[in-house]
Amino acid sequence: MDLIHLDIDAVHVYAEAIEHIGNEEIRHNLADFQNDHRDHVAHIGRKLIEYDEMPPEFSPNFKGFIMEGMTALLSIRGEEGLLSGIETVENMSRGKYGDAAELDLPPDLVYLIRSNLTDEERHLEYILELLKVYRDTA
Repeated sequence: MDLIHLDIDAVHVYAEAIEHIGNEEIRHNLADFQNDHRDHVAHIGRKLIEYDEMPPEFSPNFKGFIMEGMTALLSIRGEEGLLSGIETVENMSRGKYGDAAELDLPPDLVYLIRSNLTDEERHLEYILELLKVYRDTA
């Protein structure tokens, strides 16, 4: 459940960032990452149903509202601030997925979690590269 909540929250944080990023290529890549998080929600949701659990509603939880607010606040610093907010979300996601990948779970869940972890690592790497460019040009 923690993973699906985190991915739902990430979708909303990405929406905030996409709305305010001016560079078309960056917006496109962020939209792709947002879709990855949507896919994670769908895939984990299906697994929860297979294990007789109900997935949560697709709305941010309390932590999600805090993350969205933080991202909106960071937008005052411009695109670099927005990307810093996404960096925080991706670091949290990578940590949670990394922890979950170490749990003793059925193989199909481990495969799904590791696949999602690979996405999170790719997202974070891209965001860190962008932040380096923004900071080097400042």
